[in-house]
This record gives sequence, C-alpha cells and structure tokens, in this order.
Amino acid sequence: LRRLQRICRLYGSAPQFICTSATIANPQTLAERLIERPVTLVDQNGAPQGEKQIILYNPPLYDAERGLRRSAVLEAQELATRALRAKLQTIVFGRSRLTTEVLLTYLRDRMTERQDDRMTWSEETRNTPSLTTQHAIRGYRGGYLPTERRAIEAGLRDGSVRGVVATNALELGIDIGGLQAAVLCGYPGSIAATWQQMGRAGRTDAGALAILVATGALLDQYIIQHPDYLFDRSPEHALINADNLLLLIDHLRCAAFELPFHANEAFGCCPFTADALQLLHEQGDVQRHGARFFWSGESYPARQVGLRSTGADTVAIQVEETRRGGAEERGSQAEVDFYGESAADADPVVLQYRVRVIGEIDHASAPLLVHEGAIYLHEGRSYHVRQLDLENQQATVSPTEVDYYTEVTAETEIDVLAEHEQREEHGVTVAHGELLVSSQVVGYRRVKHFTHENLGVFPLDYPPQLLETSGYWFTLTPALQRQLAVQGQWFDSVNDYGPNWQAQRRNVRARDGYRCTQCGRPEAPGRQHDVHHLVPFRTFGYVAGVNEHYREANQLNNLVLVCRTCHQRLEAGVRVRSGLDGLAYALMNIAPLHLMCDPQDLGVHVVRGEALGGQEDQMASRQDDGVAAAADSQPAVRNAQLPTIYLYERIAAGLGFSARLYELHGELLRAAGALIRACPCEHGCPACVGPVLEGNGNVVQLETKGLTLALLEALAGQ
Repeated sequence: LRRLQRICRLYGSAPQFICTSATIANPQTLAERLIERPVTLVDQNGAPQGEKQIILYNPPLYDAERGLRRSAVLEAQELATRALRAKLQTIVFGRSRLTTEVLLTYLRDRMTERQDDRMTWSEETRNTPSLTTQHAIRGYRGGYLPTERRAIEAGLRDGSVRGVVATNALELGIDIGGLQAAVLCGYPGSIAATWQQMGRAGRTDAGALAILVATGALLDQYIIQHPDYLFDRSPEHALINADNLLLLIDHLRCAAFELPFHANEAFGCCPFTADALQLLHEQGDVQRHGARFFWSGESYPARQVGLRSTGADTVAIQVEETRRGGAEERGSQAEVDFYGESAADADPVVLQYRVRVIGEIDHASAPLLVHEGAIYLHEGRSYHVRQLDLENQQATVSPTEVDYYTEVTAETEIDVLAEHEQREEHGVTVAHGELLVSSQVVGYRRVKHFTHENLGVFPLDYPPQLLETSGYWFTLTPALQRQLAVQGQWFDSVNDYGPNWQAQRRNVRARDGYRCTQCGRPEAPGRQHDVHHLVPFRTFGYVAGVNEHYREANQLNNLVLVCRTCHQRLEAGVRVRSGLDGLAYALMNIAPLHLMCDPQDLGVHVVRGEALGGQEDQMASRQDDGVAAAADSQPAVRNAQLPTIYLYERIAAGLGFSARLYELHGELLRAAGALIRACPCEHGCPACVGPVLEGNGNVVQLETKGLTLALLEALAGQ
C-alpha cells in the first residue's frame, strides 16, 4: 500500500480507499495504520441475515480421571457426515493442513460406506449422475495449485461441490456462495476467526447451522465452560507492524525498482527509511547518485517478495509417474508436465515418464510436511515422499495406498540475543527481548487412521530452521528451587540423579555397547548418548539430603542407553510433566486470551535447567570415555541455564506481543492459578496443565496439577 500510494503521488493521483471488515474490534485504527491516512468509520450493517443455530459441542470423556476426550477430528467428521447426508452444503474447518487432509480422507470414507460412490447429493445436482464423492467433497488449503483452488471455489458457488474441508484459507476474502452448515474442528484461536468461519454458512436470509467441536486442549475447554467469552466479548484487535525490518527491506527494494528514492524521502510513516536505504546501498542493492537512490540489481525484486510470509522461497511438490499410453494422451495435464519415451519408437504404445507438480509449500515448512518418508496428503490422496531436496527446492512423491499418516518430532533451542527489560519478582527474573529460536526436525512417527495408534518412530536429520524474534521469559532463582525442594514440591531439576549417577551411567553405556537401544545408532565422536529412566526418575521423589530414593531409581534394570531423538520420544511416551511443564502449558493457552491474538502467533519452550548441587547428565555426555566428569564432586549450576519458561512470537522480528506479556506477567500467573484450581480433574488434564504424570507399581504418584499449583504459590510469594 505504501508502494501503491507512492506511485500514485508521482502521477498526481489521490485514490480513495474503502476498507471492510465484519469481525475485528478496531477497524478504524487498523485501516488508518494500513493506509496511513485518516478514515471515517461506517458501522451500521444492513445486510440480510437468516436465523443461525450455533452449537458448542464437547466430545464425551472416555477417561474422566485424566480428562481425556474422544478425538475432535472423529467427532467433527461424524457431525459433517450427518450434515452432508441431510443434503446441507457443508464446510469443515481444520486447524492445520494435516488435520484438514485427515478429515477429508475420513469424510470421503464415511460418505461411501453405505451407498454407491455415485450418488445424488441434492436437488441442484440431480441431473449430474457422474458426480462422485471425490468430486463432491473437496479439500482446500494453502499449497494447492491456483487452478485447483479456482475450480473448488467455482464448484462451491454452482453447488456441484457439496462439502469442503479447509484450513483458514477459506475463512475470508473469497466468494464461495451460500453454504448451509459450518463445522469447526477445534476453536480457531480467536473470536474474530470463529465468527469468520461460522459466518461462511448462512450468507443469505435462509437458516444455517454452525457447530464448534472442542478439542481437549485448555483453550477449547475454556470456551466450552465460558460461552459468554465467545458471545459477549468484543473480537480481537488486529495488529500490524509495517516497519518490521524483514518486510520493510523487501518492499524498499521493490519501491526503489519502481521509482528512485530521494535521500530525504519517507516511505509512508516509517521513521528509519534513510537508515534502511543506506543498508541497501551498502549491500549493493541500490546506488546513490547525488540526492537519489537508484535500483542497481539485475532481477525484478517483486518476484522474490511473498505477500503471505516473510520468506519467498517455496518447495515444489512433484509426482513422478511411469505409465504406458498413446502419444495422443500427452498434454492432458495443464500444469508442469514433461514426458520421456522409451527406445521403442516404432511401437505405437510407448512408456511415458511424467513429472507433475501437484502443489507447493514454503521452505520453512518443508521438513515438517514433506520430509523423506512422510505421507503427504493432497485432496485426500496419499503420496509417499521419496526425496526432499531443499537446495533445489523440490520434493519428489509417488502415489501410495496406506492406512496411516505421519507426524514429525522437532527439537527447539533458544538463545537470548538482547534483553530489553528485566526485573526481580517473587523468586524469578522476568525479562523480554530479542531471541534466536532454532527448530530442528529430528524424527517422525506413523499414526494409524481412525484409531490413531503409533505404528513406529523413525529418525530424521535436517538443518535447523532459525528465527530471530521477540520473546518474554522468566527464570526461577536457585533460592526458589531450594525452597520448593525442601517442601518436596520441586521435581524439575531432573539432572540431579544422586551420588551414584556417574558410575551407573558408565555401566549402562558399556552394557548397551555404546549404541542406542531403540534405533541402534552408535555414539558420535564427542557426543555420548543419553541414559534414560524407564520409570521416570522424578516419580521416585528423591530430594538431595532428605532421602536416598535415587538408589531404587538408578537400578540398572531401570536404565537404557538412547540417542537424543529416541530419548525425546520416550520422554513424551511416558508423559513426564512437572510443575514447570504444567505452568508453561497453562500460560501458553491463556496468554492469547489476554493478548487477544491467535494462539499460533506464540510458541513456548521450557528449559528445565541444571541440578541444585548434583551432577549434570549433558555435561557428562560430552566427556571422553576415560575422563571423569569435572562435576563429580562439585555442583553443576555455575555457568548453566536455570529453569526458564519462554513465550516467543512466531513472526520474524515480532509484532510487539512480548513487551505486553512482560507487563502482564503477574496477571498471567494469577489467571493460570484460577484456571487450574477451577478444573475439576484430580491430577491434571489437557484442560488445565496437560497430561498427568503417570506412576508405576510402587512408585510414588506425583500430581502435575499439585506441582504446578505449588510453583504458582511460590511465585506469588505465598
């Protein structure tokens, strides 16, 4: 918009802007920030609207003690099936690309269970006997090719598409006609998005149905228990940061290509245009001649600027197919195809080798969704990913028929780049500033359709994805940890495994042949594998100087050698949660309510920290086999990171949420405490602190909920 207005001014034009929104709380402020000019608000709605039935549906509990509910995906599929069989044109919203494709697969299977695939869907489609379930129920999300998306949109308008399963790509901005039912699989994350998605049904004065199917997560359960939050509160304020450095530099390149800059010219209301132009000059993107900056690059810079993300790189997803067919079949694909013939040129039937691009994905998401071995779901069809070539920006897939899908496991590390503000408060150090977030995909698992059983875990090795952003964090001081430990309410310093740990660790490594007992990977030079407790160490209730429960926990039959990837999987498998984990889970879910932002705008990371007076496992893992750990007789807390919870923004350079979280620190802790105390579960559940910490046999049963509340009381100075 800044570039457009800049060119208009050159030609003496002053266009009038009309900005529209039906759901945000600050339309006037947002419009003024977008066009950087005063606007007049028109807030009277005269559009026709029929009656809409809105249902908030909570799937039934199947394990009341642990607060586990039936899958929202399966429940949404069942409700959408009923709507479609009642001849209602229906849209189903999923929270992610994977959820969308799994829902599409389930829905097509259900709609063909008790009837022929070719069926009459409605009065409008009675004269189209060739209409099949595959054509009548479509998927829609980012990554589909433009021709696919336009065809689906047209089908929704003319009624030939009776059901669509979509991400928020169909939430707004596209005319898809008058749908009659909307099923939301999970709370979309904001009030505005909820009304946008529900508003896709009932665009005329006819009646409509909207159903929100809650997951077991904290935010969804909060909405179910407090429906007034959805119906009575204002939608969220939309925030933008037009001076986000990554975006600004890209658009300054484009603006310089379109029209040279004067040295004293402002780019909209940006306060540091001159500094940014000087940076581009030093990089060689622009050249200065007198008082003006001219574009000096060879390429057209707008080709490299994406409107949907800060990165322009995408990975093409291509299918390689080999088949026999006549030459007249060539050219039937409108997208990127090419063929290679066999040597038998005289034979009228030739072997055809075809490469067809079926979609694309942004570079950062490629290791998550199209890693080698992944099952890539596209329009309900399964494709096996044979190769991901990040350097050449392409993923090669082949059609397959399997009864499972795949999910990745990723590891996150955080480094503090700059600290803007800091304060001490009730035994913690609270701060906000700039962070470097490193996320690396380390493995994936296969998940069986419908039952969601784990069919196996497999390692992966891709370069980490780096994100420079803003974050808020608080660190527990050693004094607070000692206070909790004395009270028997601190089980986060998991690295203090007792006085015999180093000896037992060496014994386990030798016994298991210095190889991971799960995947067989040998130890790499300079990096020893981890030793894992089969029954979680913290469930034994060891407190240094108070008891000797470490002896039972560290018995050799409770220890195995595992690589880092398998260790993470095993930890997740026993659902080890402590007070720190429970608090992080609660804060991650309630912070969006206080910021009035989308939960996907934020990420959370927990560092459990070093031991209080014990040995540190990771330090030991870096020792050579014959060298004793320096920490054998000394505490390992010096120069080590203390237990810390990070909340960071997922947008490069951030939008300003972190400073607000820093201000809200005390309010967030009080809200987390109130929410956890109000939850009716006994030990903890997905609606408050996450899955409970499971005991085993005679092992002490610890409550995640109790540990979290004890930590919150300590943080409140009680």
